[in-house]
Amino acid sequence: MPPFEKVASLSEFISENSTLKEYLLNKNIINVKVMKTNLFILAFVLITELTNLYAQSKFSCELRPRFEYRNGYKTLRDSASKPAYLTSQRSRIKFAFEKDNISTQISVQDVRVWGEVKNKDDVASILLYEAWAELNMKSGFAIKAGRQELNYDDERLLSINNWNNVGATHDVAILKYKKSDFQAHLGLAYNNDVEKYFESNYPVKYYKSLSYLWLSYKLNNNLKTSVISIADGNQKDKSEKILYIRSTSGGNINYKSDSIGLYADLSGYYQFGKDVKGKDINAYFFSAKAGYFLTKKMDAFIAIAYFSGNDETDTANTKKNAFSNLYGMGHRFLGLMDYFTEIDKHTLGGGLIDYYGQLKYKLSSKITTSLAYHNFQLSGKLIDKTEKTNIVTLNKQLGSEIDFSIDYKINDMTTLQCGYSTMLAKKTLAIIKGGDYQKYTDWAWIMLTIKI
Repeated sequence: MPPFEKVASLSEFISENSTLKEYLLNKNIINVKVMKTNLFILAFVLITELTNLYAQSKFSCELRPRFEYRNGYKTLRDSASKPAYLTSQRSRIKFAFEKDNISTQISVQDVRVWGEVKNKDDVASILLYEAWAELNMKSGFAIKAGRQELNYDDERLLSINNWNNVGATHDVAILKYKKSDFQAHLGLAYNNDVEKYFESNYPVKYYKSLSYLWLSYKLNNNLKTSVISIADGNQKDKSEKILYIRSTSGGNINYKSDSIGLYADLSGYYQFGKDVKGKDINAYFFSAKAGYFLTKKMDAFIAIAYFSGNDETDTANTKKNAFSNLYGMGHRFLGLMDYFTEIDKHTLGGGLIDYYGQLKYKLSSKITTSLAYHNFQLSGKLIDKTEKTNIVTLNKQLGSEIDFSIDYKINDMTTLQCGYSTMLAKKTLAIIKGGDYQKYTDWAWIMLTIKI
């Protein structure tokens, strides 16, 4: 007779198995009182713990509510605008499994604004965020396939976009190689909207194909280099026979010396091929950053980011000169108010120059403050469409942004963050994005992140 049929309850079964009981007591999962509590709760805890112990699996979750006061976030206000107050929340559940040479991960999430659905309404909002498996082979090779995050270098081109509650994942297969201080990744993806027997139009406003090669080498303890080449293909509108390929290639150099407190980053990319409309591209980007730890608690850096833009006065030039930051991060680099997360779109092809700097100070082991300043300018030349009589180019000055934030690490699982930002806009920014540049704009937020 099976052992479970010999006992009247789960608590009796645990009591009769001294080894199991001792393990649970040592892990503080049960005590004498727990033995008499609801057996459903005890069974759930027991199954979870034994799974972690024997199957090398891990269950985790993240809860991230964020309250915001918006009075100029992403766009300028006007005389009729009233500030918006909202709370959004991301709730993410993750299950990871690892055994021998195989690891997998599945995560789902719910993203919502508090109050978007009335009470008792059953509106599905669960999203499959990740679902991938990785097979580690001999000689440093591995294959990882499925829906997954792509996070390379400083995330200028491929990013998880974590500030956005939805985040960013890609359906891609990656061949990996790692040996000592050298790494190489080859990623491939090809998208379709439904299962089909013959190729047809791809109506999703997203890339049809994606391929990239990333190489990274750590020269020494202070210096690391990497190069990346990305080719994303966009289908011609309503035509499955034509695929416009856009290529972006470049590299990064990163230096950091803890002994002298100095760090520096240098990166550059060249973009060519064809854009989503089939227009030839000739664009580039470069950035430089230098920082220094003034004290053990304080560090500061200055930086420049340059995205090339179009020159609308050069009518003989038929190429697109506005650089696209592809699927990269904007929030971390280009001001927390997110005015320029998609460079070519949010500047109408005028490009962008960002002169910026940041000062960080650790008030304690748990509290860190930062103050950042950005000065935004157009890199290209845009014609002022509001001028009806003469051809006049827009003033290149877009405005300045000031960002202040505080991070408080309550414990290993909980972080509280808050911040305040303002955009001191110029007339050109109002012409490009709308709104009144003379009206004061600001934004404040507070976010609680709990990871269990």
